Amino acid sequence: MNTNRIIATSLLAITTGGLSLPGWALLDRVEYVDIRKADGIHINDGKIVVEATNGEYNKVTSGNSVNYHMEMKAGCKNYNILKSTDMVFGNPNIGGGIAEYHPYYTVHLFARGQKSIGYTSAEMQVPLSELPFNPVQLCKDMLQTKQNQGVSKLQVMNSDQHLSRNIALSAVASCGPKSNASKRYFEKATTNVAVDIICKASGGVGSIKAKSTPISGANSIGGGYQPLMITQAQITTNKIHDAGYCPSDKQFTVSFKGHGKGYIRYSIVMGGNSVYQSFPISYNSDEGYKQHHFSYTAALDENKTWEKINKEFKRDFSLLIEEKDENAKKFTWSKKGHFTGLSWYYTCKPKPAVPTVNPGFKAPGSTPVIPGQLTPRAQATSPSKPVRKITTTPPGPQPIPQLQLKSPTSEEQPKRVIR
Repeated sequence: MNTNRIIATSLLAITTGGLSLPGWALLDRVEYVDIRKADGIHINDGKIVVEATNGEYNKVTSGNSVNYHMEMKAGCKNYNILKSTDMVFGNPNIGGGIAEYHPYYTVHLFARGQKSIGYTSAEMQVPLSELPFNPVQLCKDMLQTKQNQGVSKLQVMNSDQHLSRNIALSAVASCGPKSNASKRYFEKATTNVAVDIICKASGGVGSIKAKSTPISGANSIGGGYQPLMITQAQITTNKIHDAGYCPSDKQFTVSFKGHGKGYIRYSIVMGGNSVYQSFPISYNSDEGYKQHHFSYTAALDENKTWEKINKEFKRDFSLLIEEKDENAKKFTWSKKGHFTGLSWYYTCKPKPAVPTVNPGFKAPGSTPVIPGQLTPRAQATSPSKPVRKITTTPPGPQPIPQLQLKSPTSEEQPKRVIR
């Protein structure tokens, strides 16, 4: 199996026990990474439908991929930032600054430069050609096994048969210092998801299924084929004027509809630069409007000195869409060009100050002392007795008493001694 290999390099190497690794790669920079099934009802997730004609299982009719709605989260330790956040098919090989993963389907979640991301959803579309099994062959093998057990072919193919297999999906995140783009450390989380292979009933062994005539509808032109084209799309958010601590993730929704069937991929453009690009999203115009959610980090722009705390700033989003018809080989930009964008406003609020110790703090139950104010004295218990004023000598060196000289009295006159 071919793999992509991401290698982060460093000039400094440390050799330990015969193993040479970059010094920074020995540091654990990723705090957490996780992957799980996304919330909501996705009835077609993990399903592969195999049809039978002329009494034989011979083709997959559910599409060229098996799809799963998943979500991942990741975060970095200390002063590190996210360098990459990917959902990948399979169980990748991870080792320090090296990641080897499946090249055929990887969903990139755009969180580079952030400290962490919460659970973020994505639709993973795993090509059938990359599965470790052939769904059509599994249905054929199932039929043969049942016949060997004495079950007739008619009994087997008169009803749907379900087979189950598991595949691995993973979330891969890398973290590293902001000051050096090449330094990163990878971690992963892997989960197994079920594949439900439905071997459809044949409608009678040996019968030939008549080809159905396409009816007029959203995917047809006069009863014929109609290529994929998105005709309406817009960006919305719950609050056009919003406020909060900065940086802060703000949620947006892209809604779109059109005709035809295939995949779309949208880009959010601001100031001529793409700030978000979605993964490929399956679309069938029979579903009508379809929605997808994304988040964008609201923060002050350091290059715009006029943007201040407690002062509202404005951001302008443009919406571009790429389309890939079910019969096309690649994405092309929509001929409609820009769709309905969005101008939104945000005010960064100051974060609360860290509380400090009050110099006038006293134990609980006592009256706090407020600096600069007099402390009330206790009142005398009896008005008949005056309050005795007590003065205290301030601390410090005591004055040295002066020597007092006085003239001696007659009694103190020294007696003259005659020898």
